[in-house]
Amino acid sequence: MKKRLGIMAMLMTSTTLFGSPVLAESEVPITVPISVELPREDAELISEENESNYVKAQGIIKEVVKDGETVTLIVENQEKSLVTHFPLTIDVEAYSSATTEKFAMEDYAEGLQVEVFYDKNKPIMMIYPAIIVPELVIVHEKGEMGQVKVAKFDKNWLSLDGQLQLKIDDNTELVNQKGKAITKEELADKELLVFYTIETKSLPAQTTPTKIVALDPLDTVQSEIDFKDIEGHWAEASIIRLVSNDIVQGVNAQEFQPNNKVSRAEFASMLTKALGLVPHNGVIKDAFTDVNQSKLYYQDVFAAHEAGIINGYDGKFRPADSITREEMIVMVVRALEYINGKQSADLSVLSNYIDKNDVGNWAIDDVAIAVENGLIKGTTSTTIVPKGIVTRSQAVVVVEKLFDVAQINK
Repeated sequence: MKKRLGIMAMLMTSTTLFGSPVLAESEVPITVPISVELPREDAELISEENESNYVKAQGIIKEVVKDGETVTLIVENQEKSLVTHFPLTIDVEAYSSATTEKFAMEDYAEGLQVEVFYDKNKPIMMIYPAIIVPELVIVHEKGEMGQVKVAKFDKNWLSLDGQLQLKIDDNTELVNQKGKAITKEELADKELLVFYTIETKSLPAQTTPTKIVALDPLDTVQSEIDFKDIEGHWAEASIIRLVSNDIVQGVNAQEFQPNNKVSRAEFASMLTKALGLVPHNGVIKDAFTDVNQSKLYYQDVFAAHEAGIINGYDGKFRPADSITREEMIVMVVRALEYINGKQSADLSVLSNYIDKNDVGNWAIDDVAIAVENGLIKGTTSTTIVPKGIVTRSQAVVVVEKLFDVAQINK
């Protein structure tokens, strides 16, 4: 097991298509491309800071898998030789190329053609089928296909790949990612989502766009945290810290629901993201019979299992079960040991807890280690409540304490 940072050779990036995304394309210089658009001859003239932030994959939706608030698009390329899974949440922007308006998650259907854009710096495990959480989806509805380009443009509105020249006029709708009207000047230095229907046959092609969306920088899209239900909450600062580090997300843009229960899969995902874990050999082997690869947490659960953080029960992980306090404690102590090495248990630290005998034998050492290292406190000064169910806010605070105890820089 290795950390996510510094091992891009072990991952699939925008230039590597092992277990590839559906017909991925990049409009910037690439190396050893497979099924990728070749770089233009003058690509060296484009500085690295001006490269597009996105890689594009495209294909036909083969299946739509719905799991609560997550929808996974199983997309097949035109040649029917590659399949990619794209898990979508409410945070993923989606537009119809025909209407140029937002596309609703409930309207995805088999047979629709899609273009999927994801961060070129996103670490992606080298598995097949690839599982990629995108930033942007364009849906081409049958019989009503418009044209779309995502790119950066120079001051003369020529795309940096030299392929499209914009002729922006008073009829071009200009908005930011929140749908608010903006001026032409506010498009400068932004990655643009351009909708258009007609282009000339010249080089570069010229078009008057129907609509332009100025995309937020990828590193600041989720920087605005405005959960109404954590204001004044005892764990507010901890929640903001972990959300800012992309370790946990709200249930929607306005709610974190800090008092909701946490599933075993959700907590495993928190630890995996906190430690930056990816499988060492880049190949996922099904460790549990009840963890399906179409689930958003699939990679995280496997990575945590390979790191020795989770073991499961007789070949099952029970991902949807609410996690108990003792289960959470065992996971977080194993995470600590993954970083700092084996810890010794001093059971005497539990002497003041009147319910210490309620702790399972399999968890008692880890509970003592957690108490001694300050990873947990009892629900009171004399109770641990090991069988109690963990809330989202409690889980966040424990992961934050792991940062501090293990000296993780987050």
